Amino acid sequence: YSCICTWANGGVVVIPNGLGERTTPSVVIFENKNKVYVGEETLNHISKKNCVKIYEIKRLIGKKYSEIESIIKDFAFTVVKEDKDQPIIEITFENGETLKYKPEKIACLIFQKLISNAENFLNQKITDVVITVPADFTDIQRKAVKFSAESIPGIKVLNIINEPSAAALAYGFYRLNDIGKNVLFNFEKSLLGFAPHPIEIKEKYNRVSLIGTSLKSSLLKNDNKEKSVNNDDAKFILVFDFGGGTYDVSIVGINKSYVETYSSSGNQMLGGGDLDNKLMKFCLNQFSKITKKDKGNIKRNYKSMQRLKIACEQTKKILSIREEDRVFIEDFYEEEAIDIRITRARFEALCTELFNKLLEPLDQALKDAESKGVSKIDEIILVGGSSKIPKIKEILKNKFGDEVPINDFINPDEIVAYGAALCCEKLVRSNNELLKNFIILIRLNIHME
Repeated sequence: YSCICTWANGGVVVIPNGLGERTTPSVVIFENKNKVYVGEETLNHISKKNCVKIYEIKRLIGKKYSEIESIIKDFAFTVVKEDKDQPIIEITFENGETLKYKPEKIACLIFQKLISNAENFLNQKITDVVITVPADFTDIQRKAVKFSAESIPGIKVLNIINEPSAAALAYGFYRLNDIGKNVLFNFEKSLLGFAPHPIEIKEKYNRVSLIGTSLKSSLLKNDNKEKSVNNDDAKFILVFDFGGGTYDVSIVGINKSYVETYSSSGNQMLGGGDLDNKLMKFCLNQFSKITKKDKGNIKRNYKSMQRLKIACEQTKKILSIREEDRVFIEDFYEEEAIDIRITRARFEALCTELFNKLLEPLDQALKDAESKGVSKIDEIILVGGSSKIPKIKEILKNKFGDEVPINDFINPDEIVAYGAALCCEKLVRSNNELLKNFIILIRLNIHME
């Protein structure tokens, strides 16, 4: 999912999509070569048998085919290799027609939809954007994201910032500044649905922040590079960012004027989508066992696999609030329905290997931060939709105990866009009284290709 925020009327506002939702599916659906649905438009077509759904584009953008070959076997769409090891999304319709798209083009379609939603909500043209990306995105991936967004006429990417850094900025601005609490009040009112639609803007703000597909670099260029967070008065935050397609963890130092990233680690091939795949595999095995249908033939039926992907994702979400659910699809394969009962305990057992993979980047980030003088973690911020899974809090409590609070006071789906909106406003309007003394520093040893 993607989220858009802007600074307006003295605070941050989350921009809803055309359906009034605060996050938008980062999904493109092709019904045929002339019918393409993007974002919230896909919700009415997502379960149609004759549609091809493209998702998790963040895992493909800026990558070579050889880098993603191991994961595409789990996709419910086709990715092929073309010249120079480039991945190409191949879409074949029932009439035999075929379309080919580069991942950057799919990302561009999603950006176009997000910007269109923002322009409709704000009733004005958008020109400047700040985009967030996973912390371990390479320079090549960042350039690919920038290229995708700037392929839209009139759009300029002001900066690409790390998702954990944006989340920490939102936290620091709110938590450690009284003015931040006032600004966030505007943000919280819009969370509760109090923001008018379209919003009445007192001043013209033609810039937004986007999250969902993003890049890696310093947050803000500033003239205060000699300054940094003093370890004696800093609060050290662990940003745990577990989204649909990627996983990042960062250690950030914050005081009343500074946000500084001390370490960052992650896994671009680990996210909520992998949990879906584990559940899909289990359901497929159960269905095959019950019906005696050949698993290989079912897996080659992209339409059935897409519908199973959607059902398993929904069940995963429900299991975050309930102890059990059912994966049910009528006429799933060869007129047979699939109906599998799933408990939360069963789901967690299926995903044990993936949950264990969260620990290595976490330990690495802690080790790197410790080498820079960070001796304790004061608080944990949860970011990303997959961080809502109850098992995540259990893992973190087992690691840090009850003495380190886990904070999700801002919606994990929106906190990154909130921080990016602050960054965007700071870049464009450096004289903003609320932000002029708030500086962001990045101190990371990152190899840029």
